Amino acid sequence: MLIILALILVGGYAGYRLYNKPYADMITAQPDFTLSASDLLDDFTFDEAAANQKYYEKIVQVNGKIVALEKGDQGKYTLVLYDSMSGIRCLLNDQTSEKMDTVQIKPGIKITVKGNYAGYDDLFSNVLLNRCIVVKKD
Repeated sequence: MLIILALILVGGYAGYRLYNKPYADMITAQPDFTLSASDLLDDFTFDEAAANQKYYEKIVQVNGKIVALEKGDQGKYTLVLYDSMSGIRCLLNDQTSEKMDTVQIKPGIKITVKGNYAGYDDLFSNVLLNRCIVVKKD
């Protein structure tokens, strides 16, 4: 009985630590990968499992053309790079979303973003990045 209680406590502590894991500051964090939106999508098209493993918990910097800009219910913006059928969906972090009304970011411009890889949606062929910041706009 004591062993089971100890296992529950250790498991609970591990879960708490994972839930409260600190995130890297995107402004100062160095990207693990820097590539174009089309190259990133090609990695997943060629071998989704290998790409998921390669980018898991990595910071990715991507450049491409904005094809859509979406504002969510909570006021956070998502940039979509590449094309309207498949692409890179970049959920902007809170600070960047707050500045969106004052910066000149709109569909059609080329941009570089940096964010944390969050997964791949194989139904719509979208690579998902979260906590993104705008590194450069052309």
